[in-house]
Amino acid sequence: MRSQSISYSFCGSPEYMSPEMLMQSGHNRTVDYYSLGAILYEMIIGVPPHYSQNKEQMYEQILNDPLTLYSIMSKDLQNLFIGLLHKDPA
Repeated sequence: MRSQSISYSFCGSPEYMSPEMLMQSGHNRTVDYYSLGAILYEMIIGVPPHYSQNKEQMYEQILNDPLTLYSIMSKDLQNLFIGLLHKDPA
């Protein structure tokens, strides 16, 4: 079994950054699940979760604000987003 390596890099679009990337606490491949959730969320709602034109405000929202779920989302879709966009990767 391969060991999971930890990275501290910070690359990509800010809208899709996971909380652990923003906190620079080290992350592994699980950040890809968060990014997938953010992209799917944008495809369905029209904007990424926690989006703001102010990048610093958006970072704060990613770290601290609860995920907004809409009634147009099925329960299964809501559960998918809850799972993919969970703030704690553990």
